[in-house]
Amino acid sequence: MDNLPEDEDSLVNQCIQENVFSFVNQSLLTAESVFKQELFLRKFHSLVTEFIVLMPIHVRELRATADKECMKIQAHLNEGLHPPNDLTKHFEEFLTTITLLYSKDPLDLKLHQDYWCLQDPSSKFKTRTPPKLICLLKFVKQSGEALPSQLFIPYLKMLTALTSSMEVAREVFTMLKNFAPYFCWDHFFTSLSWHLTHLKQDQTPSSDTIYHRHHHHHRGIAPLEVQGLQAVLGLIRTVASHDEMCRQKFCEHVQWNAIQVILSLLTCSVHIELKAELILTLAAFAKSPTIAASLWHQIEASQIIPTIHSTSNFQSRGVLSELEEVESRNEEYPVTRAMLTLLSELTNTPIPFSLGSGTRVPGLDPYIQYILNSVLLTFANRSYKSPAEKWEVARSCVHLLVKFVFDYEPRQEDFTGLLGGGEVGGVKSNPHPGSHIMLNMCSQSKLLRTIFFIVDEGCLGFDTYAPFPGKTSLEGATLECLRLLSCVLDLQKTFLSFIGNFDTPYMLSGLHKLLFGLNPRSNQLDHAANVAKYITYVSWLPEHAHYSAKILRLLTSYSTAHNDIRSSIVVSTSLRQAVLHGMVKCLEAAEEEEDEEEGEEEENEKDMHAMIAVGENGRRKKRKRHFVLVVIAQM
Repeated sequence: MDNLPEDEDSLVNQCIQENVFSFVNQSLLTAESVFKQELFLRKFHSLVTEFIVLMPIHVRELRATADKECMKIQAHLNEGLHPPNDLTKHFEEFLTTITLLYSKDPLDLKLHQDYWCLQDPSSKFKTRTPPKLICLLKFVKQSGEALPSQLFIPYLKMLTALTSSMEVAREVFTMLKNFAPYFCWDHFFTSLSWHLTHLKQDQTPSSDTIYHRHHHHHRGIAPLEVQGLQAVLGLIRTVASHDEMCRQKFCEHVQWNAIQVILSLLTCSVHIELKAELILTLAAFAKSPTIAASLWHQIEASQIIPTIHSTSNFQSRGVLSELEEVESRNEEYPVTRAMLTLLSELTNTPIPFSLGSGTRVPGLDPYIQYILNSVLLTFANRSYKSPAEKWEVARSCVHLLVKFVFDYEPRQEDFTGLLGGGEVGGVKSNPHPGSHIMLNMCSQSKLLRTIFFIVDEGCLGFDTYAPFPGKTSLEGATLECLRLLSCVLDLQKTFLSFIGNFDTPYMLSGLHKLLFGLNPRSNQLDHAANVAKYITYVSWLPEHAHYSAKILRLLTSYSTAHNDIRSSIVVSTSLRQAVLHGMVKCLEAAEEEEDEEEGEEEENEKDMHAMIAVGENGRRKKRKRHFVLVVIAQM
């Protein structure tokens, strides 16, 4: 402390020379706990913004030094030499500090909005913008002017981190319409089109027989260009995710032709990380229902997920080939996870009835086969560098299955379709995807064994009550499995009564019986017991406990299951006591929430809408408590 200079300028210079930004990036802003502390985030936001506003000379010096260093790097590259190792990257590290600080906002503080001089939309009068905010906006814009290539990616990432709300997304979209010749939307989409043309030249010519194969030297995209395109797509995706108007303008611009260019790039041989970014950008576009409907047909035409059998010797590189040939070998699955995200967004809106018509039987069957056969049913047999990614893949798949079952209402057409293709509106079509899931969940299928496997893995891990790699992702996967079991049991009686009216080849035992079947991993009849165990985790997994209690309550509606419940749960004294203890905690938590809501109801008794909302929440909590009471009564 004695060596610290007295004046602020010297102190700041010394901190910069000691790599303060690099230290902050590596030691502070990489810790998850930092983003849970509002006081720390506000203080650090204040430090960063005050440095920009109160010390603009230092900021300009950092940028000037960065420009000189970039010139040195370019000069060495032009001579075919490696750049020197002693170059400073203080400005780049400062941009990275801003990126890391604002890239996550779990507390919804919206601190990034200080950089954009946003006006309050509810105000009738235009207020004077504070000088501090003007300086921050000036910094954002000036940092992107005459940008050297070495700062292109750090600046794009910073801009992406500062674009985390609808208001800011519109500001960024407007700013980049004509920001700079080489830093605007026109240039970004022109670059994507150029790379597409470049890659198409590498593809095999139309004569695709084994007698006319021509081998071309694969040009590909340089690694630095891949990183730049990833940064560009990250910004496009963020802007599109946050604003409906921007999504529409991205997709409707004739010259950009965004969706078609992206889908065409997905059929080319590009780096899997870049391909994942392309798919996630489509997922951002799919948030708009009108775009999603059109996107379904364009995905079908592109065949990135094969839906039509082809005899061609040369197949375009879709997501299935990436999974089997590249991701499995690398033990990393960014393209598969991105594709599941895209399918999740697309299924948030009604699926076009005519999807695939003219080339195959319309419907979602090929996409269901991809989710089930290609991903979920084989996920446990693949190797993963990250345990979290393994369970994230499973969670995304089961989440889609839950959506299909939740939206499913059994119809006669579904069962005629299962027996050879039904007709809806005079057109032959595949049955609703929910019918496939119900058939598999009500029989001794590989899907049901996979769901039981995930539930069992959760019990083995959570029973340790200790942290382990991938724990958060496993929590998400097991929650989706419990939700799926709950949805299937809720719908099962209606479904089985429908299918009983048809002469089908399916042997359906019913999930209420299969839950009491043999677990090949433990050689015990403990599937229902594993489900019941999730009630014991109520202290940190309350949603799991809720669905576990609901599943047990649904089982009690079957008279034949009463003895099975007693034999699988009550017979074990330790498990019975643990489950009862968890149920008591569920009841206590429900009562505490009801007390809080009664207080809110008294405070808002003049507001009818608030009273209705509180009443609905109260009824949900009472239903949850009812599940628990019914199960306790059976025990």
